[in-house]
Amino acid sequence: MIIEPKDQLQFKGPYTDVVETKLKLKNPTYKRMAFKVKTTAPRQYCVRPNSGFVEEGEERVITVMLQPLPSGQPNAETSRHKFLVQTAYVADGEESTIEDLFKNAGPEDLMDSKLRVMFDQNASSTNVGAETSVGSLQQKTVGETTLNASADLRRAYDQIEQLKKENSKLKKQNLEYSSASSGNLSCAGLNEEMKFAVWQVALVGLLSAILGLVLSKIIF
Repeated sequence: MIIEPKDQLQFKGPYTDVVETKLKLKNPTYKRMAFKVKTTAPRQYCVRPNSGFVEEGEERVITVMLQPLPSGQPNAETSRHKFLVQTAYVADGEESTIEDLFKNAGPEDLMDSKLRVMFDQNASSTNVGAETSVGSLQQKTVGETTLNASADLRRAYDQIEQLKKENSKLKKQNLEYSSASSGNLSCAGLNEEMKFAVWQVALVGLLSAILGLVLSKIIF
């Protein structure tokens, strides 16, 4: 029986979920062959199918599934995991089940192939690194947005303070105009000043609304 891979099974992380790898069995002979897959850690792996027949000149693909590791990472114990693939020829006309065939076979009838388990740490590290990079990029973007919003907030605040000063000055002037003699100031001039004061008040209100919008973006 030709087994691929012939000496090790490789599993690529991350190991927080089920990880699959393939095992190919090819029968290059002119006889029917039986196979059986065993492991030193049966609770950690699921093999489908774990036994069966391979007809002459044909091949079977076996799926080996690594269950999630408790710690999410390989350790000293998992590094000792191994697999054993046993194969045997099936005599012409033999109709025994897989269990009976291997139970009744002698040591000289069995062909054993051992495979070590290998964990691809680089794949797991790459995924972790990619997640870290994404997280750093998100933090950088949030930081830049906060800085930009703070600058906009400061400019809006300065403009509002300046308009408040001008508005206060205009109010003072209006009071002086009201107490002055009507002959010293034309109605047209007074109306123009009043219009300007109203416009300034409206602008202050608009900038206050913009300031509130900027603050809401920073908070949420």
